[in-house]
Amino acid sequence: YQQDSVNENYYPDRIHPEDFWVKIVISCEGTDLELSAIGKCARCQMVDIDPTSGMKGNTLRALAQYRRERGKINFGTFFAG
Repeated sequence: YQQDSVNENYYPDRIHPEDFWVKIVISCEGTDLELSAIGKCARCQMVDIDPTSGMKGNTLRALAQYRRERGKINFGTFFAG
């Protein structure tokens, strides 16, 4: 998954501005889909494994240094509509 988006109302002074979003609106061909933030997204260890070599990387270790909360490494937000 790779996020591709344009955000008109972001927080440029924050390192992870998506942590502060309470809703997002996706517009396509005149139709709007409004999604509300419902919680943080904890990362599993599988996102840190190279599919070619099967070796672990250092991504989660780096995130854990500043994104760990209650034993989970949060990186992202769940949204529901």
